[in-house]
Amino acid sequence: MASKYARQFALPDGFPQLLKDLTREVLRADPRDIHTFGYEYFSEAISRRNNPDEYAEPERLSVEELTEKVGQLFVDADADGNGVLDRKEFKSVFIGLKEELSLTDKDVLRIMAEADENEDGQIEYSEFLPIAIDVMQSIYAKQDFEATALEREEVLEDVRDYLLHGMPQEELEDELRNVFNEADGDGNGYLDRKEFVAVLKNADLGFTKREINIMLTEVDEDGDGKVSYDEFVPLCFQLLVELVAGDVATVPQDENDLRDFFLELFGGSADEDGKLPHTLAIQLISDADLGLTRVQIHAIMSEAEEDEDGKIHHVQLAQAMSGMVLSLVNVQVQQDRAAKMKEIRAQDNYDMVMGFTAEDMSAALNAAFASVDTSGSGQLAREDIKMVVSETLPSAPPKYVQSIMSLTRPDADGMCEFSVVATQAFKVLQWLETQAQM
Repeated sequence: MASKYARQFALPDGFPQLLKDLTREVLRADPRDIHTFGYEYFSEAISRRNNPDEYAEPERLSVEELTEKVGQLFVDADADGNGVLDRKEFKSVFIGLKEELSLTDKDVLRIMAEADENEDGQIEYSEFLPIAIDVMQSIYAKQDFEATALEREEVLEDVRDYLLHGMPQEELEDELRNVFNEADGDGNGYLDRKEFVAVLKNADLGFTKREINIMLTEVDEDGDGKVSYDEFVPLCFQLLVELVAGDVATVPQDENDLRDFFLELFGGSADEDGKLPHTLAIQLISDADLGLTRVQIHAIMSEAEEDEDGKIHHVQLAQAMSGMVLSLVNVQVQQDRAAKMKEIRAQDNYDMVMGFTAEDMSAALNAAFASVDTSGSGQLAREDIKMVVSETLPSAPPKYVQSIMSLTRPDADGMCEFSVVATQAFKVLQWLETQAQM
């Protein structure tokens, strides 16, 4: 019962929105000292109210104006006029534009994520200019979207540790350490840039081209041409999380939308019968930059029904994949899955699939493949690989076998390197087993 002596308060007009705006900024900034942050936030708010002209948002440049401005900055930075810039020079162009174009550090990283180097580690800016403008336009669209997206931001914060390929930070860093050490043959703790790029491209983590570009932009800050593990890993996880989290808004979040996305993705490459090879389907999914690892992509291919020629009807594939992929890219679903993932990874039998450890399964498959490979070429036809897999893993359901078969890469003669299948099969099946428990 309220006291009759209690003071009565009324919320001032606009207070709920004010509190909502503050909450959004706290979630974004994650300040160490919330009291100092709040003081500075409201001090700036008062200053904005009293000096509106000083804080007026700069008028955005048109596409033509952006193209002209950025293009001229590229030319100015190209001292020898050879049409290329190294990554550090390239980044400096956009750093110089941050204030004028209202770009954040994360925005600059998004732009740099699209910058591909040539074999000499240089970037041809004339080819990249239209891509950069497109990315900047998308950044502006995202800024507009986020202005009223408090609820979405809260969801992203809740699942941030699991947005990066469904992998918590500790496991990702362990994987990166193993990949790095394998490539560091002399054990000196360094890789040159070409070795570093090769490591990222060949890693089982399935880094996309954009993610590799992000990491290339930020490592080797001391400019010695070498990348150390200690220099790389502390940056890697947070950079990639921010990249993936920032791109969530661009991924279809509804199953029907996702199905339409795949129909368009696969339909453009299908033949007159509406079919496409499994290898092409995998490449299209990878190029779509959905943030899926190679293991996830091959596991998802368990939903694909191949004909006798190894082709899949694109409509069936789109319909079958949409629900499975939705569970990997939908932020609300990820929020629900995070706690369950922790439980599954903590189980004693997590490192066993159908009675095999990863090492045992690889050894068993390699031995079985070798017994059929009478020529010793290291290659077998797809039908022979399927036979060996079915015999070696007799308890594997047809979908599991199909996902393993997606690992095959037939050459012009229809022959496949079976060592890849033997090495990767366990990870694909482990992922499928994990999903079955979700």
